[in-house]
Amino acid sequence: MLKIIIFLILIIVKNSNGSDYEPTCNEVESKSVDLQLRRHLFCDYDPTLRPSLSAHSTLDVNVHFIPKTVEFDDSSTNINFHTWLILEWDDVHLHWNPADFAGIKSHHVKTNEIWIPDFTVFNSGDLSLDQSSISLTDCILSENGTIQCAIPRVFTAHCPADFSDWPYDSHNCTLHFGTWQYFGDNINYQFEEDAIWMHEFVQSNEWNVEIGKLTKSSELYETSFDSMVFLNVEIQRRPSKSVLLYITPAIVLSILTVLALCIDFSSTERITLISTNFICHIFCIFDLHWYLPSKNAVGSPKILIFYETSLIITAFTFFFTAFMRKINALTVPTPQWISSTVDFIYNCPIGQYLKIKSLCKKEGNFSNETDNQTEQLENNNTLWTECVNLLELLALVSIIITYIILLGLLTPATPRHIIEFYVF
Repeated sequence: MLKIIIFLILIIVKNSNGSDYEPTCNEVESKSVDLQLRRHLFCDYDPTLRPSLSAHSTLDVNVHFIPKTVEFDDSSTNINFHTWLILEWDDVHLHWNPADFAGIKSHHVKTNEIWIPDFTVFNSGDLSLDQSSISLTDCILSENGTIQCAIPRVFTAHCPADFSDWPYDSHNCTLHFGTWQYFGDNINYQFEEDAIWMHEFVQSNEWNVEIGKLTKSSELYETSFDSMVFLNVEIQRRPSKSVLLYITPAIVLSILTVLALCIDFSSTERITLISTNFICHIFCIFDLHWYLPSKNAVGSPKILIFYETSLIITAFTFFFTAFMRKINALTVPTPQWISSTVDFIYNCPIGQYLKIKSLCKKEGNFSNETDNQTEQLENNNTLWTECVNLLELLALVSIIITYIILLGLLTPATPRHIIEFYVF
C-alpha cells in the first residue's frame, strides 16, 4: 500500500513539472512569417551591446548626409544644420536565411529595437541640447544583417563669426562629428566621395550657403585613438535688405555733409542742414546698435565705424562753420604769417590752376590819411575773407578724401577659405 501511494505521488509531481514547461520564443509557432522572423531575430538580442563577435574588432559605419536647410543665429553665432542622416552598418546578430522565412530578404525595425551608433556633434553650440540621442524612426534590415537608417537630425554647432564686413560678412563654419561612447578602434565612421546629396537642399532667404565635402581626422591617445568627421559650411549674407536700410543712408548722409560745406558759411541754411544731418546720424547709430549682432561677435562692424566717424565729421563742420563766421567778422589787422601764407597759396600753381586771384596785394597811392585808414580796414576784411575761403576749400577737400577712404571700408573683404579646426 505504501508503495502504491509513493508511486501516485511521483506521477503527480512529474505531471505538475511538465505543465510548467514553456517553450522559448524561437519555438513558438505562428501563422505569420513576419512574426516568426521577428522572434527569430530578437529572441536573445540585446540592443545595448555593440554588434561585434570580438571586443577588439572594429565596426565600420557608412555615413551619408541629405541636407535640407542651414540656419545661422547672429546673436549666439550658432549654426543649425537640418539634415537627413543616413547610417549603414552590419549587425552580426541580425541575419537569417530567406529560404526559412518564405523568401523574405528585408525587414523593417525601429531604432529603439536595435543597436544604433551614437553620431553626435562635438563643437555643440548649446550644451543643454542632447544631440547624441536618435529619434524614433524606421530602419531597413537586410538578410545579411546590413542595417540602413535615415534619421532626421538638427545639429547645432558653434561657429566663430567675424562681423567686421557686415552686411557683406561671410563665415566659415566647421561641424565636428564623432562618437562619445566608443573610440576609433571600436567604431570607424567612413564615407564615400559623394557622401553629401544636395538634391533636397533649400537655400535660405538670408544666407547663401555652400556645403563642402566631408573630411576625417584622428586623435591619438595613450592606448586608443579618436576618430572625427568634419563638415565645412560656408555662409555669406545676402545684403539686399541691409544695404537699403544702412548702406544707402550712410552714402546720403556723407553727400549731405559735403554739400553743407558748399553752402555759404554765413547762411542759415548751412546751419540747418548740418544740424539735421547730425540728428540723422545719431538716429542711424542708435538703430544700428540694436540691429547689429553684439553677443559673441568678433570684430567691430566697419559700417558702425563709418557712422561714428561721419558723426564726428558732421560735428566738426558745425563748429568749423561757427569758427569761420567768427573769423570773417574780425576787423583787426591780419598777422604777417597769415597774410604771407594766404598770398603764397593763392599765387602758387595750384591756385593759378583753380583761377584764384590773390587780393592780398596793396595797389595805388592814397591822397590822405583818412582814405589810407579806410583802405587799410577794407584790406584787413579782405584778407580775413580770403583766409576763410582758403580754410573752407581745405576743409572741403579733406572731408571728401576722408569719406572716400571711409566708403572703401564698406566694400567686402577678401573671403577666407581656411577651415579653422578645434584642438582637442
